[in-house]
Amino acid sequence: MNCPLEIAESLLCKWKEEQTVLVVNLLGYGFSSTLGATISDFDIKEAVVFSALGVEDSSGVVTSMPGSMTVGLRCSSFEYLDSREAPEQLRGAEEMFDCILKAKIFDTEEDKAEETDPLYILTLTEMQSQP
Repeated sequence: MNCPLEIAESLLCKWKEEQTVLVVNLLGYGFSSTLGATISDFDIKEAVVFSALGVEDSSGVVTSMPGSMTVGLRCSSFEYLDSREAPEQLRGAEEMFDCILKAKIFDTEEDKAEETDPLYILTLTEMQSQP
């Protein structure tokens, strides 16, 4: 479901204030990066800064890797999914996450308006707390 800028900003603010651990996936042409991280800073019209807790390499091995990653948010559109709206590839795993915020980052506002292929896609998954 399309997500207004104000709702995306509110969710990012909540995650930053609560130091929620997120699964962060950045996907672009020829690359993909996945890490566990918290949000250390953001400006919804500029960028979001993640503090990395762990990084998953191409073989699926997760290593402790403190550091940070900054992702630009200019020319972005947002989508929101909660566990009841899980995409087909996540069906059956809905109990594992609370919600997903996806940002499509375009090169220009014109590309965004025309809904061309984005430069990259940032997916933030809030996992459910485990007992």
